[in-house]
Amino acid sequence: MRHPTGEGAMKKLMKGLLLTAQALVKGTSQNVRSEPTNEALKATIEPIVNSYVERVGDKRGRSSSYYIHDLTCECLREIVTIEPLLAPAPSHGEYLYRWEQRNPPPVAKPLAAEIFRRMQERQQQLEQQLLQEQRASDSAKGQQLLDKYEDVVNKFFEIAERKVSQLDDYGDERLHLLPKEVDACVVKIAGREGLAEAEVRGNLKDGNVFLLPAPLQLMHSRMPQLFAEYHERQKSKVRTKDEVRSLSGTEFETYVAQVLKQNGWQVSGTPTTGDQGADLIASKADRKVVIQAKRYVGSVGNRAVQEVVGAVSFYGGTEGCVVTNSTFTPSARALAQKNNIRLIDGASLDELRAL
Repeated sequence: MRHPTGEGAMKKLMKGLLLTAQALVKGTSQNVRSEPTNEALKATIEPIVNSYVERVGDKRGRSSSYYIHDLTCECLREIVTIEPLLAPAPSHGEYLYRWEQRNPPPVAKPLAAEIFRRMQERQQQLEQQLLQEQRASDSAKGQQLLDKYEDVVNKFFEIAERKVSQLDDYGDERLHLLPKEVDACVVKIAGREGLAEAEVRGNLKDGNVFLLPAPLQLMHSRMPQLFAEYHERQKSKVRTKDEVRSLSGTEFETYVAQVLKQNGWQVSGTPTTGDQGADLIASKADRKVVIQAKRYVGSVGNRAVQEVVGAVSFYGGTEGCVVTNSTFTPSARALAQKNNIRLIDGASLDELRAL
C-alpha cells in the first residue's frame, strides 16, 4: 500500500539521513564505505517501512498504542541491520520513549516518529473500516428481523397509526405516544427471538437501548422513520366507501378529521372521556362545527343527534354535524332537522369535502 502523505515526509528524512551519513564519513580513511546517496537510502529503507506498516493489518482492530510502539521498534531494528548509521536501535523489550532518551542519531528520532505515524494512521483506517463493516452487518441483521417479523411490524403500524392520528384538544396528532408503541413492538420481536421480554422491556424503560443486541438497536432506531413513511402514505390515501365502512371507530374519526383538514379546516379533538357528545371541533373563518363521528353497525338513532345538540352549546359552536359510515333512522333525521344539525351518512361521505 502506498502512503502519499508519508512519502513526502520520508523523502525529507532520507535527505536528513544522507547529511548525517556524509558528516560521519567526512574526514575518515579511504577504508570507510562510500557515502550513500539519498535515492539509495530511500530504496533501502522505504520497502522495510512499508512492510511493517502493512503488518498492522495482521492485528486488525487492536487498539493498544503499545502494539504500534513495539512494531516501530522492531522496524527500526531491522533498518539498523542494513543501515548501521542509525544505530543504536531499540533493544528487544525496550520502550520506544526510553530509546529516544538514549540520544540516538539526530535523524533516527524523526524517522521513528514518521514510522509510528504511518502505522497509527494505518491502524485507524482499519479500525474505521472494521466499524463500518460491523455497522453494515448489524444493519443487515436488523433488516432481516424486520422482514422476518413483518406481521408484527405491520400490526405496529396499525396500532401506532390509530393512536397517533387521534387529534388532541390543540388539533395536533398524539406523536408523543409513538415511542411507547415502538418499544412494545421491539419487545414483542425480542420475545419471538427467545429473549426475555421483561429484561428487554426494563432496558427500554430505563433508556438503556445500548444494552440490546445490535440488530434490535437498529430496529429501534429505524422504526420511527418507517412509521413516519407509513403515516404519510395513510394521510394521502384516498379511501373507497367500502374501506371506510371497514374502519374502526377511532380510524373513522381520524378519517373524518383528515378529510376536513385537507379541505382547509382547522380540526381539534376532544377528551377521550367527558367529551360531552363531540369527537371533533372544526373551525374555518367564522364557523365552528361540532362533530360526532359515528362508526356504526345499523342505523344511527336520536341519541347521537341529542348529544351533538348539547355539545354545540357546551363548546360554543355555530353548528353541529353527525357523520356516520352507516345510515340514520327517520326519527334521527326529523330531530336533526328540527335542531339544525347536519347529517352525513355513509352514502354521502363526499359531502364532508363541501361541509
